[in-house]
Amino acid sequence: NDNSNQNEDTPFEPLTPAEKIDFLFSKIYDLDEQLKSTKEGNSKNRITRYLR
Repeated sequence: NDNSNQNEDTPFEPLTPAEKIDFLFSKIYDLDEQLKSTKEGNSKNRITRYLR
């Protein structure tokens, strides 16, 4: 019992697939929000200028 508990608590244990997916999605979401705040303002303004 002690060994199994220690194994579960080891910090180097790989993430479960669900945890990996959550982590990746949070990273992607953060990057997406950053891109929206920086690029959308700049590039969309440029595009609309060209269209006009």
